[in-house]
Amino acid sequence: MIHTLVVSLPSLITLFWAATLTFDRQRDNRARRFLPVFMFTAFLLYVCYIPFFNGQIQRFVYLLPLYTMASLLVFPMYYHYICLVTTYQRYQPRFLLHYLPAFLYFIALGVGVLTLSGKDLVIIEQAVAKNHFAQLLFSSGRASFVAILFVSSRIVFAGLVIFTLVNNFRRIRVYNVSIRDFFSNPEARNINNLSFILFALSVTSILSIVFNAIGFQFFSKSDWLLIIPSGILSSMLYLIGFVGNRQEQVCLEVECEEEKFMEEQKVDGVDIVDDSFIQRFDECFFEKELYLKKDLKIWDVCDAIESNRTYISNYINRSFGLNFCSFVNQKRVEHAMKMLSIEENDIYSLNYIAEESGFSSMNSFYRAFAKEYGMSPGKFRQVRPLSASKEAVGAAS
Repeated sequence: MIHTLVVSLPSLITLFWAATLTFDRQRDNRARRFLPVFMFTAFLLYVCYIPFFNGQIQRFVYLLPLYTMASLLVFPMYYHYICLVTTYQRYQPRFLLHYLPAFLYFIALGVGVLTLSGKDLVIIEQAVAKNHFAQLLFSSGRASFVAILFVSSRIVFAGLVIFTLVNNFRRIRVYNVSIRDFFSNPEARNINNLSFILFALSVTSILSIVFNAIGFQFFSKSDWLLIIPSGILSSMLYLIGFVGNRQEQVCLEVECEEEKFMEEQKVDGVDIVDDSFIQRFDECFFEKELYLKKDLKIWDVCDAIESNRTYISNYINRSFGLNFCSFVNQKRVEHAMKMLSIEENDIYSLNYIAEESGFSSMNSFYRAFAKEYGMSPGKFRQVRPLSASKEAVGAAS
């Protein structure tokens, strides 16, 4: 009973999430719709392991093409999932090129395994059982052909792991930086949870490579040893499914806002940053205090001053040396400081001050205030009699 559970656990977890994500279509989230394809591929991968750990080596040999294909698909698929979350509204046809190695190995190994003679089949079975594929690389015959394909596929697998991790970490980092040009509250739209999952996946990947190098034959000796790879892989796969089930396709919001603004405003492409633009901008930010609006987006500013996002973003960057988020939060912090400087406002909580200043959370308020003044809002209240300006506050801290 324990053996069956340990051997089947990764495949059961992936099948659970594949079914859950497939039949729950309530949200318009193409990234989330793609995730069950990844999970089903992972399910095929771990199902192929079951005959091996049940001692059915010959059956595992015949599943070798499917196992190899699935292993070469899972990491490119997770890369495409991250792309759909952060960058693309729809699946890109060019992604199919990343699957080419998997299908080529599937065909080649399929031909190799199905044409094995009885003697060569026994040789491959022994190589699988004892993890001695390297000894067949320089021999002749069909067994050598199959061994070369399988060993080279493991090298390709390691390359895909590195490619996926490096590019996904880069893509997530670029996304988390870029959203600060669009939103005053980027914390609500960052994807640090995917960074955590990617880190977990990288740990799992390294362990998978290590397990492959050691040979799963080592873990098949005892159910208690087998719990190590099974438990780690199952935990990571469950986390990927859990986070993916909750993750929105954040790139959709940016593209939808852009499309909506262009439809409503029909901004003229000849707009320039002239005196009129600067006057409208100053009136919007310094007189009407638009920055106090919670969850302010750059498109709200576009609508208010009748200009486009590119001009506004470039103007803020050149004139103030800040991105949109930092500029807005700087103004919000200045407003909060003014409120905190008035003794009569001591009756108000810091949470109230944060809300009145446009912040949507206390964490973002504390972080922005500390960045600007070098101390927390509560500490500012304590040293307030000693300071009348930002410079004095900095000296007091």
